[in-house]
Amino acid sequence: MMKMIVKEDDPYWGEHAGMVYSGVRDYMWLPMPSLEWNEYDETPGRIISPPSYTATLDFAACAAQAARLWKDYDSDFAAKCLDAAKKAYAAVDSSALTFKWNSDTKVFFEPSDKGVGTSLVTDYSAEDEYYWAGCELFISTGDNSYYDNIQKHDSGNNGKAFSLADRLSPDGGAEVYTSFDAGNTSGYGTLSLFLSPEGLSDDEKQLIRDSIIKAGKKYIDYQEKQGMHIPYTKSYVPNYTSIGPEDLTRGYLYGSNETIINNALILGYAYYATEDTSYLSAAAESMDYIFGRNALGFSYVSGYGENSMKNPYHRYWANGLNSNLPKTPDGVLSPGANSGLHDPYVRSLGLIRGVTVGDKMVCKYAPQRCYVDANEAFSVNEVNVCANASLVSMLSFLQDATNKLPKAMPHVTVPQDQEPTTAPVATTAAVITTTKPVQTTAVDPTAAPATSPADTDSKVSGDANGDYDVSLADSLLILQNIANSKKYPLGVQATDNADCVDNGKGLTPMDALAVQMVDAKLIKAGDLPIKGETMEKLTSDKK
Repeated sequence: MMKMIVKEDDPYWGEHAGMVYSGVRDYMWLPMPSLEWNEYDETPGRIISPPSYTATLDFAACAAQAARLWKDYDSDFAAKCLDAAKKAYAAVDSSALTFKWNSDTKVFFEPSDKGVGTSLVTDYSAEDEYYWAGCELFISTGDNSYYDNIQKHDSGNNGKAFSLADRLSPDGGAEVYTSFDAGNTSGYGTLSLFLSPEGLSDDEKQLIRDSIIKAGKKYIDYQEKQGMHIPYTKSYVPNYTSIGPEDLTRGYLYGSNETIINNALILGYAYYATEDTSYLSAAAESMDYIFGRNALGFSYVSGYGENSMKNPYHRYWANGLNSNLPKTPDGVLSPGANSGLHDPYVRSLGLIRGVTVGDKMVCKYAPQRCYVDANEAFSVNEVNVCANASLVSMLSFLQDATNKLPKAMPHVTVPQDQEPTTAPVATTAAVITTTKPVQTTAVDPTAAPATSPADTDSKVSGDANGDYDVSLADSLLILQNIANSKKYPLGVQATDNADCVDNGKGLTPMDALAVQMVDAKLIKAGDLPIKGETMEKLTSDKK
């Protein structure tokens, strides 16, 4: 990224040295897949987009944060990052952060026709990026001049200083029920201040904490109203293409999976703010949708599950279009269901965007069914960095949260010589965001448990770890014991508690499933122990 900084000798933009070019793009849409160009010995030209306020401030925020992360590992590089961040921030005219038509002021905003091979999002305001960059620089430097700027921030529904929104209203776009996204970055700054509050007053710290909890409660409310228990709700869906029917009244927006994970991350922050495990459970359950508990029974992460995403819209991972190109590597997230169905490919399959009911256009299909796993389907399957970064952050949070659970529960791992009965939880601790480096130690999957769960006084059916509660932690511990009882032993009473389906017949994966159903509120903890025939009926009813 350092090479994207405008230098003084640039013949076009040199007077704006310190700003950052918006990006490098193809001068035209390339055919899919990109390999076809090489076969015809043609090399498409690429263009460098002019510098913009949003790109410059996003760079300043990331570079200021990088300075903190690298300080203890490469002080020279950290200093370089911080210096570049300061210069980028200073290069932006703070009086012209909002685009104005017929303005005499020279401003730097990417137009809607900013190029090809990129998203079609237009950002009319850089106020949110200015706040985010100011927050990161204030944290990294302690300089009150940055504080003076951030405490003035107010972009209405999209975020205010020391607060977190729970609904965004992008310019020219659909209202989104989330706290941040690539086009609305105020939330990034507030979350960084939550993790690094030094220099803030007690009242400001409380404002941040309260807004995180408020957003977390809102997302739990969404979750409890959804059949698949996801912290997401339908939005107005605009027609970006002018092809086919007009705007839809309600549905899932482009990148719905990213929004679901971002909202789950806020639940994670709410858990850290309160240590209330209801937020942790809600955050973990949100990921069930991503990994297969959805209307399609489909895992949106490549390589995870038998029925997982294999054919993303990507110019290199396009083996489905050209066998000379590689298959999709494991761990890539699809953007997911999109009621807009904007691209020609999905429409060629006969998928209709909407139907007229009275004077309104409504979605013809259930929103979660508006998806197809195909290389050509860019409106539902175009993988991107932002969504996958959210996935990594969420999994990192779950790893950290697992390590913070009661000591009676050993680290959740699956022995390398055993096939996991359900998805294993990764064992290398990480941080919820990259705001502060945290020294952690990876758990050796071949080592003995951190604590050996000796017998327990708890006689709660389903409570394998002896914490007098029935939760996902118990389900995971049951599966560990089934996989390797010598390495992950349970005492007599703990085993009896864990044997919650057909008690007395020994532990099976059905016991773990029953605990998961309690956590998902499909059955009550008081229903345990439960008979196997009842479980079979319950699970068959859910199919």
